[in-house]
Amino acid sequence: MQPGETDDVLRWLALGFCLAAALALYAAVTTIRRQWRLSRHGVKTRGVVVRHQARRSGFHPVVAFADEHGIRREVASPLGTSVRWPRVGRELPVHHLPGRPQTAEPDTGAHRFWSLSLVLLVAVIFPMASALLCRLAFF
Repeated sequence: MQPGETDDVLRWLALGFCLAAALALYAAVTTIRRQWRLSRHGVKTRGVVVRHQARRSGFHPVVAFADEHGIRREVASPLGTSVRWPRVGRELPVHHLPGRPQTAEPDTGAHRFWSLSLVLLVAVIFPMASALLCRLAFF
């Protein structure tokens, strides 16, 4: 690889990391905003784990709950684990916005902590990496 080609590759890599940083920050802000709205304005109800969905990211607990009108709903946790946890039959709190049961999220205990932690970690790492790469590529 020629010296000029290395600079071009580094510049493209820096721009890619800048784009990834912007997406990570957007995801962090969206996740924090959603969590804040659910905790501040959400309806809290109880649900029961009825099964686990197997996805690429692991096993996602599916929680059945009744909305404000008594209609049975099911929601899968957005976070998966490598084991089927929590166990089927366990009661969990479920939060959703009033009149909008499609916004429901089960609170599996670690759900809120891990969803915010992972998103914030990525939102910090990508901007730092893109800043470093931009420094190397452009200055």
